[in-house]
Amino acid sequence: MKTLQHFFAVLLLCSALTGQAQLDSIHWLPPMHARVEWGPQYLYLTTPETQPFEVTIRDGAGGLLTTATISNAQPFRYFLGVTDNTQTLVPQSALHMALAGKGLVMEGSKPFFATFRAHADTGRHAGDLTCKGRAALGKVFRIGHLEQAAFGEDRRSNFIGILATEDNTTVSLSDYHAGVRFRVNNAAVSQPSPLNLTLQKGESVVFSNYISPDPNAQPPNGLMGALLETSKPVVVNCGSWLGAPIVFQGHDIGIDQIVPVELTGEEYILCKGNGSDILEHPIIIAHTANTQIRLNGGSVPVTTLGPGDYYVVPTSAFSGAGNLFIQSTQPVYVYQMIGGVPNTDDQYRTAGLMFVPPLSCGIPNAVDNIFEPNSIGSMFFEGGLMLVAMRDSQVTVRINGAVVPIGTPDAVPGNPDFVTYRRLNLFLQSVVVSTISVRAEGAVQVAMYGRNQPASFAAFFSGFTKTDKPTLQLSKTGDGVCPDTLVASGHFDGVQWMLGDSILQFGQDTTYIAYTPGDYVATAYLGVCRRTDSVKDTIGAAFVSPAFEYAFEEPSCFAYDDGEITFGTPYGGIAPYHFSVDEGTSFQQANTFSGISSGAYHLVARDATGCYNHPLELFIGQPDSFGVKIVVVRMPDPLKPGGEVGLEGLPDRPVTAAFWDPATNPDCPNCLVYTFNPLSSEWVTLTVYDTAGCPASDQVFIAVSPNVFVPNVIYPDSEESRNRVFLLQSKDDLPVLRLMIFDRWGEMVFENKNFLTNDFSAGWNGRFHGNPATQGVYVYYAEVELLPGIRTKIKGDFVVLR
Repeated sequence: MKTLQHFFAVLLLCSALTGQAQLDSIHWLPPMHARVEWGPQYLYLTTPETQPFEVTIRDGAGGLLTTATISNAQPFRYFLGVTDNTQTLVPQSALHMALAGKGLVMEGSKPFFATFRAHADTGRHAGDLTCKGRAALGKVFRIGHLEQAAFGEDRRSNFIGILATEDNTTVSLSDYHAGVRFRVNNAAVSQPSPLNLTLQKGESVVFSNYISPDPNAQPPNGLMGALLETSKPVVVNCGSWLGAPIVFQGHDIGIDQIVPVELTGEEYILCKGNGSDILEHPIIIAHTANTQIRLNGGSVPVTTLGPGDYYVVPTSAFSGAGNLFIQSTQPVYVYQMIGGVPNTDDQYRTAGLMFVPPLSCGIPNAVDNIFEPNSIGSMFFEGGLMLVAMRDSQVTVRINGAVVPIGTPDAVPGNPDFVTYRRLNLFLQSVVVSTISVRAEGAVQVAMYGRNQPASFAAFFSGFTKTDKPTLQLSKTGDGVCPDTLVASGHFDGVQWMLGDSILQFGQDTTYIAYTPGDYVATAYLGVCRRTDSVKDTIGAAFVSPAFEYAFEEPSCFAYDDGEITFGTPYGGIAPYHFSVDEGTSFQQANTFSGISSGAYHLVARDATGCYNHPLELFIGQPDSFGVKIVVVRMPDPLKPGGEVGLEGLPDRPVTAAFWDPATNPDCPNCLVYTFNPLSSEWVTLTVYDTAGCPASDQVFIAVSPNVFVPNVIYPDSEESRNRVFLLQSKDDLPVLRLMIFDRWGEMVFENKNFLTNDFSAGWNGRFHGNPATQGVYVYYAEVELLPGIRTKIKGDFVVLR
């Protein structure tokens, strides 16, 4: 097998929530099965608690294996063995039967993290699994694993590990492919659905199917979406040891602990790893009929799934920033496959698997800390960091206690509440990381992915917990004199305070200082559930606040801003006062506001203590709009210089004055009828005033055709001299400032300046560079002075005949 570049990545999903998720005071680890490639296995225990406490590690039967003392500064690593028959692995001969003494139960007096890590003796494969605490307990599950392709070499397999927590627990596995052949007594055996078995407390069972080269003899993904139902709570591990979605000599370990269906959700945000489209595939499994799947906020479902159906999301669904937003109409399971490198044969060999948590109301705000995150025993990994955080949540990442920059965020398509960060070169294999901690203003989900040559692993460290609901109670302290202090108590991450339709304060602060009387509404939320799961309470604040009279003047004309608002002297407060007409956004000491246009205003007076009145709403009107339109009464067509033009202004109400520009009729300056004789093209403007002195205006452009004539064709070989030359002609000789002629490709073939019209010697004789110009269409452009200082431009085309 070829070697790979080493890669390590950490994925964090941040959302403003509370809860314990994978942090709990008890964890269970059911046994698993490795068809091949087993090796050193470890249990890692860490905690955010600063005071040391004991954690007992027992086998499934209750036998004490060891007792660890842990704290935030004192993590613990426990070696489990190197064979295929340890507390956490069962050999092929022990599959498909109830087992006593297998698996682990870890329990302490305070919450802690428990993580299983392993790598193959060959160093070519690695896996990581994070225990989910009490969140893992349940009765209904949907099974997932690495997407598999049929392949020989007797290496690939899928498994389901189940650990019972109560006596007389009936286990029923169904909804798997009819062609699945389980390993029973070291042979591939078909089992009718449902497959039933009874476990006692602490007993476990592991089911497995071995992948073969023939997909008809053994469907490689036959367990994907299988339904596991039990009569009493169990804990479930599942995945592939080994697996890959391609027919190639590349496989890896993909394992994780899952949660029951009631803790899955309808919204997920994922970050792409560093792989190619071979391995970067989320897998969505439905539990309910007619489950529609939408990606990145799209309105059209990409697929509709039935119970147990699954959808492998194409890598192309990730945005350019490497993030993906998944929505479903019913709760779904999401397993994420991740790759380590984007090219070469290495892209086939580095599959990792993570069971992804939904956006929910029970995620903690910190993972503090992960012990030796880039190592499994003496094997070290390197790679990077990916972060998904709420837009308004600041996240701090520390490695070995030092803050690490995480770069600038990218938006998540379809979900404006979140942003993502991707840092793919954070860790080095040559540098051992002792601890990594992640802390956010709200909750944070953390997942880790690592790679050392062809060995890789992936695991989330937070995200699942039992349902959590916010609670809220409001109280008030004060003596009826402004201000009062409003206090929020209960169970929540943050509070939004509102007065009317104005948001006053938003965040984790539990108090609000009320400076104006009214009914205050507080909305308490748990993380992202502020959109869907919140609780409200209302409390009134009644106290003396500034009051005042006011006066106003509307703008004098339509669309003018010369209105005015004047505050009277306030009473009921303490001077000096400041005044506002924009609901307190800005204040000034002067009590008069000038430059007021039409619109809605909210008047506020604030006294020396900061107290202010409930905003008074005032609407400033304005006079009706006023307009005038110029119509052409008389104008020759075409209009030549000196031709007579008659215009008339039509106002929409009586006027007291009218002014034309240019002013050509001094005897009637206020006339609405206008007659003039333009010599060149020009704009004519009419401005009128109504009885209130408000203006209105209109403009019209008068286009004058100059008395300059040009031929539409010349024939240089003509016997008539006047037909042989292109020139400008007019009744009287006029100065031509410039004449240019171009062929149809835009090349200038003739230019002359400062000559007179009617001068044949100044025109073009149809030759270019001394040679006859080709027959065709040519374009001309000329500037002619009609009167001193009055110029016109003439342009058009003509034909040269040969």
